[in-house]
Amino acid sequence: MPLIIRKVAAIFAVLLVSQSYAATAPKPVSVWTFSIYGAEITENYLRPFFEDIFQAVGRSYDVVYGSDVSRLSSECTLNKYDIVFGSYNLEMQDFERVCGYRVVALTDQDIHIYIHSNTSPNNVRSLALVQGVRAGDVQIFGNKELVYYSDHVQAVLAMYRGDVDGVVSSETGVKRLLPSLSKQLKVVFTFKEKGHAVALFSPHYFASDEGQRFRALLLENRPKSVEIFVEGIGLGPWREP
Repeated sequence: MPLIIRKVAAIFAVLLVSQSYAATAPKPVSVWTFSIYGAEITENYLRPFFEDIFQAVGRSYDVVYGSDVSRLSSECTLNKYDIVFGSYNLEMQDFERVCGYRVVALTDQDIHIYIHSNTSPNNVRSLALVQGVRAGDVQIFGNKELVYYSDHVQAVLAMYRGDVDGVVSSETGVKRLLPSLSKQLKVVFTFKEKGHAVALFSPHYFASDEGQRFRALLLENRPKSVEIFVEGIGLGPWREP
């Protein structure tokens, strides 16, 4: 066989192997995460957690950061996301029911209403909330105007600027973003129910061995997870639902 033909045959062999591998190689695990601090800040903050847990699982991954929980329901028939992280609000519960996702782990944390220390609760007219975060029984505090923001940074900054009279947040959520502001605030109401962050699996990922491995690692509350979620954001440790 002439040399040129042997070279061409070798090139075709390499291409066939490459195409075969591409066809059989597993796709990255697809993750959707609620962007409570804004997409860029949330991505940078959570990256060490995802790198740690997916390295332990032995898989690559892609993460989408967003705040439009209602849009998830319109996309679920496409099996677009294997794992979803977010607040367990009514929208997320609707997504869980409509799309057949399963809550595999959750956290517990106190959620408060903060106002300025020198402000009377009787003078509070408006409250800042993050779009998609459970408002719970906030109206027990009174019939206030609820002003929604796309992420937690914007909600806290609105309180800082004086655009609103109060903000709904966990304790660490305020302290981490604006420590100087947190010293000027007081808690005037604590929700009767705890707030919950949740991890949900799609039906096919829940049924897989890999999904159960991820779930077990999440429930271990590995050091990187504790550093980011418990000590950083102020969530409780991950637990069984």
